[in-house]
Amino acid sequence: MVHVAGLKLVAPGTTGLDAAPFEVCRKTLRRWVKTKQIAGGYVALAAHKGKLVHADAHTQADYTGRPVGPDSFMRLYSMSKTYTAAAVLAAVEDGKLKLDDHVGKYLPAWRKIKVAHCAGSVEHGPKSLEPDTPLTIRHLITHTCGIGYCTLIGEEAATDAQSKAYNRICRGIDTGELKSLGAWVDALAKVPLRFQPGTGWEYGFGFDVAGRVVEVVTGRPFAAYLEERIFKPAGMVDSGFSVKPADAARIAPLYRRHPHEKQFTEDPKKAGGSSAWVDTKPPLVPSPGGVFGANFKLGRGMISTPQDTLRFCLMLRGKGLSKETGQRVLKAETVKLLSQNWLPLPTVCGKPHTENNFSWGPGLGYSPLGQIGVNHPEKKTWFRTETIDKIENLDGELGHGGWLVTYWSFDPVEDMIQVFFAQHPESTGLKGDADLWKACRHALVPCSRRLALTKATSALGQKRKLATDWKEVARASKKRKAA
Repeated sequence: MVHVAGLKLVAPGTTGLDAAPFEVCRKTLRRWVKTKQIAGGYVALAAHKGKLVHADAHTQADYTGRPVGPDSFMRLYSMSKTYTAAAVLAAVEDGKLKLDDHVGKYLPAWRKIKVAHCAGSVEHGPKSLEPDTPLTIRHLITHTCGIGYCTLIGEEAATDAQSKAYNRICRGIDTGELKSLGAWVDALAKVPLRFQPGTGWEYGFGFDVAGRVVEVVTGRPFAAYLEERIFKPAGMVDSGFSVKPADAARIAPLYRRHPHEKQFTEDPKKAGGSSAWVDTKPPLVPSPGGVFGANFKLGRGMISTPQDTLRFCLMLRGKGLSKETGQRVLKAETVKLLSQNWLPLPTVCGKPHTENNFSWGPGLGYSPLGQIGVNHPEKKTWFRTETIDKIENLDGELGHGGWLVTYWSFDPVEDMIQVFFAQHPESTGLKGDADLWKACRHALVPCSRRLALTKATSALGQKRKLATDWKEVARASKKRKAA
């Protein structure tokens, strides 16, 4: 009998789901592993109404290490931001800080931060602009702070001056020049903001700065506070910035394509004690945002398991309470706040989501926990959305992902959770029948009704095409007569 995160696997029909889409997804994903569209392996989990309805894990045939499964350690990269957001809000709950506090209140190096007067501005100078609005904690955890990113994993492919400046700072971690989160964040303050706080949205190092604020206000190293305040009460026993040597065999391999080779591994295929994540303590520079640098021994983001990620999602479903441990992680009102699109808030950007292209474009808003589906007249998103009148009533689907194809999502309306983990950055993406999200959507609709909808849609499409064809014939006939 399969058990994951305290849940026993049950048949999808137990909760009213159609099992067929999950089986199609399973077969497709395994074919993708065989053809190495996904290298190494994957883990796919789905829970509906608090019950585990799908648990699938598969490892490629020629892998000689421990098979990939729900308890396999996998690197989160940007998915680290989800847990940093929870830590920041926990510190707010504990009265350690307020979301609208100025960053400079806690970080002296950020008290005189400037805004770039042009795209090529990489240092504070006489032409640098003063912030029109003080930089706040809320700006940091919504990517509306104007702080950018270096290029991917510190690679020298930056084309703009500011990204190159961030690259130089991140190399200070790789060389050992910057030996703490505090030193690294202070160095980031030397680069002017890309835009005035609250006037735009850009993915960047804001969460890393927020993690340093948490260290200052709690008096605890960020990794320690995160473990004590979030991971432990949520029952997330395998999450953090390092893996104990005794658990090294559970680290999944990290694959990456190379122009002149079929495949190779960045982190050794037989991870064992040689993996950069194996240590008895966190790295010198933990990254609350999950992405920077190239030397994983000195600085890195978080590592976790699909099972622990499911535990976190179940905690959100429980409105902050972990049913598995019986402990409260966050207050119900905090979870409600984190389940909203923050971008239109007056203290963030102050514009309705229909009047801007913030986040990844129309149809996607942003909560500190991750992307959130919002109804937009110009675009449909693959996240499920709800039509809303007020932000307080938002019930869109929430989720986040990472560079190596890890993601989670929670839809509170359909009461559906999905967790998918792989370790292959160049994967072509989960498309078509390989998409767990699509399988879950289809599973919500009985097979007979889905076939009827497909038939109706197909018939409608044929009618529209026929009407278009006749219009073209009429136009051509009109032109001939005119000639």
